[in-house]
Amino acid sequence: MALLPLSMTGQTTLVKGKLVGYTPADTLVYFVQSDNRNGYQNIEVNKNGTFTINDNIDQPTTLSIIKTSNGDRDGVVILYADPKNPLDVVIKPGKDILGDECLTAEFKGKNANRSTFENISWYNYTGSQIFSDKGFSTLADFNALQKYIEQRYAPMKKALKGIKDDKAYVEKEMEVLDNQTKRINYAYAIYQEQHGHHMTGDKGFMDMLEAIDLNDTTNLQDAVGYIDWKYASNPTVYSPLDEDATKLRLARELFSNQDQRNKIADQLIYGKLFLASWGYDLASEEMAPFYDEYEKTSTDTTYTRLIAEQRAKMELNKPGQEALSFSLNDENDESYDFRDIVGGGKVTYIDFWATWCGPCKRENPFLAKLYEEYKDNPGIRIVSISIDTNVKAWKEMIGNEKPGWEQYNIPDPENSAGLSGYNINSIPRFMLFDKNGNLVKSSAPRPSAPEVKDVINALL
Repeated sequence: MALLPLSMTGQTTLVKGKLVGYTPADTLVYFVQSDNRNGYQNIEVNKNGTFTINDNIDQPTTLSIIKTSNGDRDGVVILYADPKNPLDVVIKPGKDILGDECLTAEFKGKNANRSTFENISWYNYTGSQIFSDKGFSTLADFNALQKYIEQRYAPMKKALKGIKDDKAYVEKEMEVLDNQTKRINYAYAIYQEQHGHHMTGDKGFMDMLEAIDLNDTTNLQDAVGYIDWKYASNPTVYSPLDEDATKLRLARELFSNQDQRNKIADQLIYGKLFLASWGYDLASEEMAPFYDEYEKTSTDTTYTRLIAEQRAKMELNKPGQEALSFSLNDENDESYDFRDIVGGGKVTYIDFWATWCGPCKRENPFLAKLYEEYKDNPGIRIVSISIDTNVKAWKEMIGNEKPGWEQYNIPDPENSAGLSGYNINSIPRFMLFDKNGNLVKSSAPRPSAPEVKDVINALL
């Protein structure tokens, strides 16, 4: 097959390139963003630095070329790959306006302008510190920021104007640039506030705000940025409210348009839901002020049910609550109720875990050490509860490792009243119950935490 022509293998040439200054220590790989192969493809580089990327993609797509040297990542080049229109690229080492090393790329071919735009755009917003604190520190005031943005945007706008065959793409990206400008404006204002320079004294910034109707819902990006800046200028204005709860109150007080308040409130709760997908506990007691402020600020009922559910779970997770009732099995498939293993005159330290959970397994040596310290104390019980659906894997692991403390498995994790009621959406999770079986801490310190023994000893 290696001797067959490209047309017979299904591959076409996407890119012909040259890496200037190539040495044997340099490697190139590429990644096709629309591909499902999950991984990087190696690029063979000739001694003179030339290379070719052949692939079997059949639709235009964004492609990333990553350069490493001696194992260290040197930079990334983004381009627009079209199987019908091969692209030429010359990649060179360079430095950006801040003096940081980077890769520069010169493109030739039908999609040169689009590749130039996508590469510079990615670099400005993702691959460098041009629009971050490091870049902001070089600018004297807001007007200097506007000149700085325009200089950075100039090559991107030039490249966009050179794209003649995709008007919708150009219009969309121009809108993106406009929104990016707004984000940068407020990020700069926040940076200045955090470094003791109050933007109320910057005429350019205040003139910009004066020209914007922040109650207009089409200016939502500005309204959100404005609140972010107001919070940065006085983060303790509504202490002890946390950041997001404070921003909800600011939205209520700064804007008269209820639709704008609703949109800002929804953006803030979207953020909480995103964190929840990574394990953040929406039923933690710390969320109560946020829910209070949300309900005072927004008239949108979309999240009414969600908030009510989380408030109900908060009640279940308050100290002093009786343990929930839900089913557990031991390694011999004997069935127990969770209430059977807490209380009874013993403090109970609970570990929720799974065999596939790396952070859980990293806690196991600390948990074993904790068990050794307390195993002769009749006043404490240490229990691990697995949420594995693969019960065989769970039994094999505890059979091989033979932990000395009690081991149970939840037979139906997806429908467990315990996991739902205690809002266990990420593991490891540790809980602590008193000698009467009442909840002490819904999120107790991990075994690796220095304070864990102090918390336990206070109950013994």
